[in-house]
Amino acid sequence: MRILMTLAVLLAGALTAGCHFLGDRTVTADEAMDGKRITVHSGDVIELKLPENPSTGYRWLSTDDSRPALLTEMGSTYIGDAAASGIVGAGGTRIWRYRADHIGECTLQFGLVPPGRSPGPEDDRYRITVVVAD
Repeated sequence: MRILMTLAVLLAGALTAGCHFLGDRTVTADEAMDGKRITVHSGDVIELKLPENPSTGYRWLSTDDSRPALLTEMGSTYIGDAAASGIVGAGGTRIWRYRADHIGECTLQFGLVPPGRSPGPEDDRYRITVVVAD
């Protein structure tokens, strides 16, 4: 009997190894998803990737703060384009990470802003609606 129980536990472990559970995945959004909606689950991580070239002084800045109740910002980083390594003035990608904490809907909005100025209506914009489902 003990052998059967051990085999059942081992079989269950083998069958679920590598399985994906809701709330533990990373969902990636990029420039092509501007204006779209994504659905995630509580615990999921949203990775937002937008092209940026800091050498020009332009940076993506948040233009709306409707997210704190639903999403926790985990930070952002800039990664230079590997193909342009060593080229002065080459761009790359700004990556933000957010964790979905609460069920609901919010919008992440950013403006590509020149140095020394706050976001304005003339800036390039990015907007994505995030639905955090049960």
